[in-house]
Amino acid sequence: MRIIAQENSIAKRRQDYRKSSLFTRFVVFSFFGMNMFFSVQAQTGKSLDFVSTLTNYVELPNLLPSGSYTKEAWIYARSLTDYGNNIISGVSSAFWVPDGYLTAGHFANDNYDYWAVNDPERLLLNTWYHMAVTFDNATNQITLFKNGVQVGTGVTAGPYSESKLFIGTYNYGEHYHVGWDGMIDEVRIWNVVRTPAQIAASYNCRVTGDEPGLLAYYNFNQGTAGGTNTSVTTLLDRSDRCVLNHGTLRNFNLSGTTSNWVSAGKVINICGGTYANINILGNGKCIADGDNTPRTQDYTNFGSGSLITRTFNIKNTGNATLSIYGVSISGTDASQFSVVSAPASTLAAGATTPFSVRFSPTSGGVKKATINVSNNDGDEGEYDFAIQATSTVTTAGQRYYSTAPIEESEITPQTQITVYPVPAGDRIFIRLNDAKLLGTVATLWDQQGKLVKRFTISKLLQEVSLDGIPRGFYLLKMNDGSVNKLIKQ
Repeated sequence: MRIIAQENSIAKRRQDYRKSSLFTRFVVFSFFGMNMFFSVQAQTGKSLDFVSTLTNYVELPNLLPSGSYTKEAWIYARSLTDYGNNIISGVSSAFWVPDGYLTAGHFANDNYDYWAVNDPERLLLNTWYHMAVTFDNATNQITLFKNGVQVGTGVTAGPYSESKLFIGTYNYGEHYHVGWDGMIDEVRIWNVVRTPAQIAASYNCRVTGDEPGLLAYYNFNQGTAGGTNTSVTTLLDRSDRCVLNHGTLRNFNLSGTTSNWVSAGKVINICGGTYANINILGNGKCIADGDNTPRTQDYTNFGSGSLITRTFNIKNTGNATLSIYGVSISGTDASQFSVVSAPASTLAAGATTPFSVRFSPTSGGVKKATINVSNNDGDEGEYDFAIQATSTVTTAGQRYYSTAPIEESEITPQTQITVYPVPAGDRIFIRLNDAKLLGTVATLWDQQGKLVKRFTISKLLQEVSLDGIPRGFYLLKMNDGSVNKLIKQ
């Protein structure tokens, strides 16, 4: 990775904090019938140690394919090469420390050249630093921060297009000799440009996970420090999001004092601030904001039928009051869906409120729409997701029957009883337009005059199973003498 253009400015400040928390377990030994108790303290991992010659790195989802961003991390360098030392990099965007100088930039050409901005002050080895970089997609401005203070800024040649993202390496060959050698802690990735004031206020404390624009937050508090952690290969995303962006550890030994979860780290206080955070669940499963793939598992795919109601739950996972301004439905088939039960207008921290959406189609086929929940979440103020349902209503061949003693009439759906679909499959639906008709007894007769089925209409919209009834022509008779023709396919 070569720098072909760079800009810099100077500012400096360093701080070093080391502290770790402990948990205790008790071990019992027995000698000559006497029990002896020893308290054994095991430290939880506080950071992750990388060894560049082992090609240690963490593979992340592609969180930043394009657009503005902020990347943050606490770093501790054991050694520094003249060209690698990547902190958070991908294919076309890099945040690294070549030859000990904090640098960030974007891909310039096929020779791995970068338009870059750097800090003119070389880092010290074996020292903790907080590093941050922001990129404004509107202006192409890159700004560097060290320990909460701006240390470099400049304009790159243009925006970037990213396909991968890593902690501790850059996508070059087999990642060999471009990785980090030392420890990394408290990584935060945002899809917004954090202001200098925001970075200065939060660099030395843990975020809550509800902050607007926070895509992923890795605090590295995992595993047993210096212990055997061969099963702890996932770096957990601690952000308060519906879909979490966990990372995957690659090539770590996961035992001993290096290439493992370790005790040294930046143990810091939790930052102040209160934020509302909205999550929406269907069937107990979280539905991501912007989800455009309806699934039956989370009720976004309603299934098949002519009248289906699904209930969703809004949960405030933040620490401030969530205001809900309304639920609306948009899209091609929005008229086929309706909100039949609205949520509460405000939700306290941790509270949940339901709302229900009904599918009542007027024609057959797959119907698609989008649910929109307007609220005061800082970065999900218009929470929307796709829904769909399959209508079993048959437009062609649908017949409407009256309770008058006539065989069939082509009359409007405002008639007192509607029977559909005709022809029918394994079921029919009978819709009553007058509640006084509840309790009507209906009988189904075949062409030989044999009684096939008897039932009472007890609902305004009643589903009647024809399962097991052979195909053919039938008469559906009501107890007032009216007769309806029915064909079973």
